[in-house]
Amino acid sequence: MTEFLFVIVSVAFFSYGGYMAAGKSRRRKLFFQAWYGFHVRFLEEVSYRRRPLGECLLQGFAPFDKLLRQEPFRPPHYLTAEEAAELNEYLAEIGTTDAATQRKYLEAKSQSLQNLRDKSQAEYRQKKDLGLRLGSLLGLAVAILMI
Repeated sequence: MTEFLFVIVSVAFFSYGGYMAAGKSRRRKLFFQAWYGFHVRFLEEVSYRRRPLGECLLQGFAPFDKLLRQEPFRPPHYLTAEEAAELNEYLAEIGTTDAATQRKYLEAKSQSLQNLRDKSQAEYRQKKDLGLRLGSLLGLAVAILMI
């Protein structure tokens, strides 16, 4: 009975460790989801409602609006250099021109942001699955060796 319990605990422990190993990918996925959500909302605001940027930030795109509010601005550490450069360009561009130019810029950025979001989601799924499988296998191996 104790051997069976040990097997269950070791598999669960190492599976959880494998899941946690995908943490960077999970943060990237959440960040790009929030960025794309903010982008869609801001495009809607520029096109129709025309409220100030501060009111748009109150809508709750957690990782992204927290990033915008920090002083001094630093891109998250889990972004690549190209993604950080794209984020800097995006943030430097929003709210600086008239509504028509702003809408054209945001519509042009929509596809690239959607691609970043989709790529980060696929990467997270892949790394999470790999971590869970390897963690489970390692847990079983440790259990077998200990028994």
